[in-house]
Amino acid sequence: MKIQIVISDTHVGSYMGLCPPDGIRLDNGAMMTPNKYQRFLWECWQDLWENWVPKTCKGAKKKILVHNGDAIQGTELRQVDAVPSEQSQKAAFVEIMKPIIKKFDDFYMVRGTEAHGRTGEQATEEMAQALKTTPEEPTGNHSRSELWLEDKENDVITNYSHHIGFTNSAAYESSAPMRELISAEIEAAQWGARLPQVIVRSHRHRYTKVVIPTNRKSDITCVITPSWQLKTVWSYKADRLRMPHIGAIAIITENGEWEIKRKLYMTPRPMTVEM
Repeated sequence: MKIQIVISDTHVGSYMGLCPPDGIRLDNGAMMTPNKYQRFLWECWQDLWENWVPKTCKGAKKKILVHNGDAIQGTELRQVDAVPSEQSQKAAFVEIMKPIIKKFDDFYMVRGTEAHGRTGEQATEEMAQALKTTPEEPTGNHSRSELWLEDKENDVITNYSHHIGFTNSAAYESSAPMRELISAEIEAAQWGARLPQVIVRSHRHRYTKVVIPTNRKSDITCVITPSWQLKTVWSYKADRLRMPHIGAIAIITENGEWEIKRKLYMTPRPMTVEM
């Protein structure tokens, strides 16, 4: 059995993103301590790595970890709800990930949004270098805009990239992943290229899985990963009621077959005020 654990959108440095329990050290030596929402996120984060991942990976002969974009919040958005120092955000992300990646055979970082990772996703590349991720060929970069992983033993190809279209309506959440699947089908047919069985996207902070059945060995699936950031001021502009999904996914290949498992945590909702 081989397994790919996928996380994304940790947004370290955001006041609603992932934050270590000791906080994030600022340039002046002060500490930004986590708020109650971030303490909830950290409890979920610990449960993921201490319970769900070990249980899911039990018996795996190869374990791969992929971070599919938007590791930090960044400072490009001129926002007031984030740590003002990119360096502080990067240092916190690296420290969070160091003990985790030791448990995996390979670790890959996919580039996300320039508004978070700086122009050209330079901040993501710097963090990837610090964490010594598996480099890309032939560029030698430690982060990449897309990642293709092939399990030849089980004949499964997975394609990773961060971005996918947003929607303000729950009724259309499946539209963008369906378009991604159709684009993959057309590209493969047009050029005689190999079609990935699993297409992984992130960015929307909401878990979605769309499947197209085929007459080939297996169907093809587009899965959008959950995130590690609760609602921000930007989220309320997009949708007032829907909540982000917190968690991770696992892609498991074994005996010529594959499956996707997911772990989601219930997002805390605002308190109701009694009148």
